[in-house]
Amino acid sequence: MMGLEIAERNKPDVILSDVHMDVMNGFIMVEELRQNPATASIPVVMMTSAAQAAGAWNSEIAVEYLEKPFTIAKLLEVLSN
Repeated sequence: MMGLEIAERNKPDVILSDVHMDVMNGFIMVEELRQNPATASIPVVMMTSAAQAAGAWNSEIAVEYLEKPFTIAKLLEVLSN
C-alpha cells in the first residue's frame, strides 16, 4: 500500500515493479493505480519470469512486460517505447 501512496504523491514517469510482492501482487497494484485518477496514466513495466508465459495477465489493463532475467540494454529498450 505504501507504494501506491508514494506513486500518488510523487507521480513518477514510470513504475517498474515485480509481479510477486509481499502485501499484494503486481496485477492488483496496477488495478489500484488505474482506479485512482492521480495515478491512472502512469506507465507500468512488470518484471516477471513466469506470469506472462502462464497467461496470468488476461486483463484489459495495458502494461509492458520485462522477462527476467534481463539486461540493462533490454530495460532501456522497454523504457524507450
